[in-house]
Amino acid sequence: MNDTILALATPPGTSALAVIRLSGPGSRQVWLKFLSKNEPQARMAKLLPFKSDGETLDQILAIYFAAPSSFTGEDSIELFPHGNMLLIKKIINALILVDGVRMAEPGEFTRRAFEHGQIDLIQAESIGMLIHSRNEKALENAQKLLRGELSEQIKELVDQVQYLSAKMELEVDFAEEEADAELDAWSLDIIKILELIDGLKEGHIKGRKKSEVPMVVLYGKPNAGKSSLINALLEEDRLLVSTQAGTTRDYIETTLYLDGGEIKLVDTAGLGEAVDHLDELSQEKTQQIVKKAHLRLHLIDGAVELNKNQLRSYNQSDVAVLTKLDKVDESTVLSNQIAGHQTTLGVSSQSGVGLSELKVFLNKEIFEEDETKEEVWMASERQFQCLVKSEAVLRASLDFLALGHASPEILAFELREARLALEEITGEISVDSILGRIFEGFCIGK
Repeated sequence: MNDTILALATPPGTSALAVIRLSGPGSRQVWLKFLSKNEPQARMAKLLPFKSDGETLDQILAIYFAAPSSFTGEDSIELFPHGNMLLIKKIINALILVDGVRMAEPGEFTRRAFEHGQIDLIQAESIGMLIHSRNEKALENAQKLLRGELSEQIKELVDQVQYLSAKMELEVDFAEEEADAELDAWSLDIIKILELIDGLKEGHIKGRKKSEVPMVVLYGKPNAGKSSLINALLEEDRLLVSTQAGTTRDYIETTLYLDGGEIKLVDTAGLGEAVDHLDELSQEKTQQIVKKAHLRLHLIDGAVELNKNQLRSYNQSDVAVLTKLDKVDESTVLSNQIAGHQTTLGVSSQSGVGLSELKVFLNKEIFEEDETKEEVWMASERQFQCLVKSEAVLRASLDFLALGHASPEILAFELREARLALEEITGEISVDSILGRIFEGFCIGK
């Protein structure tokens, strides 16, 4: 960490402004060399010319952060030049010529923040989750992780294990005094800790599902309007549309952004009597992808099949969507719920009727609020495996106690192992190779 690291923190491309970050002991030198001969004032935004070899490259906004009051805990600078990549490259090329300044590795800013004690490892991992969250629930959870809400829970667990471990170590010194009674109390203490761990495990499993991008599959007979509806929802001609049956041969995934987050819309080959072997294979694929869906929309050509008797065999858990309402008597549609379906919606991809209602329905159905809103869940597989490791040690200790074979010395050692596994979650105990794997997945500039 003797180097000063440098990176573009915004995506490459044209924009109003870009962000260039520097962190390390050479930050002050960079300020004096390129921005101003006056000493930088911490946390004061300054509009200054960026000069290199006597040439002003740009008028930029610059902010200096003095250690330890910065994200990384080091002296740092954030530069805000105009977002032209030719200009940005000139500025970066000038900066890396300074002795001790180099381009940052992926995640190196966050790693330095962790190694300087600004954040723990849970918070460090949550930054990547915050950037890549794909729905509101995952985003809210990442913010809670960054605030340290999960870290507090893990610390409480560590404290409980440490307290019990201390009691056992005391028992080693006074092994002849009421050992049996103390062993019974230890079992109850371990059970309470395991209950807390079970709660965290359940939260991780539920949270993993909430973080996934939901898949909504559209299926139905050929020419039911599946591709047209997806194009209408996306407001662009993404999928090929034709009146000829069998235009869609394979399922096609697209992304739709709703208020609650993004979903995958899947267009499928029409279901019906196969016209050839390829059509038969396409329909088999449709059946397979339908089974994997988070939500299934059964599209029905309202202009052709508005007949209850024809629709009774459809799956009740699916949502019926009547298409081509511009060709149907709307009062007929609204006065009837299709038999066999709990929910029936109507749309017209041509006129736009029902599209906004369908989006509202999808958002509510997929991202509806639940009673777990206040929970914070463990979102990292690494964290989860540390928890599982600690749980395994504690359960083994409980088994020893139940058999009456455990000595205080052995139990004290086992509890120490459980505590160390929990401390790995927050990074109080960390191995450099593990840190390398964590931060190499981050983007450069973070």
